[in-house]
Amino acid sequence: MIFGNIYSSMLKEQLAILPAPLSCAIRYLTEHDMAAHEPGVFTIDLDGIPVILQVLDLKTGDRSGLRPEIHRKNIDVQFLACGGPEEAGFYTDDGNGQVEENLLDTPRDILL
Repeated sequence: MIFGNIYSSMLKEQLAILPAPLSCAIRYLTEHDMAAHEPGVFTIDLDGIPVILQVLDLKTGDRSGLRPEIHRKNIDVQFLACGGPEEAGFYTDDGNGQVEENLLDTPRDILL
């Protein structure tokens, strides 16, 4: 898990060490007002790479109601455009977790 703040004074240096697709995604967030963006699912082009942008207008849930998720082909870049504060956590995928739902072979590419 990588986390940070797009308003960091070191953002430019931090983006330089990330893989290009991830750097492009974060740069997109700095250049667009996501709080004003309409909710929905959109395909956008980031430097020739098709990316799915999913904008949600929701309140974050209590930790007890959440499930860890794993992706094999894609990554999530989650951005809290307004509100907060929010806490984020992660678990190491050591292969020993209990699988509740396996959607890795679907367009969602997710294991819960």
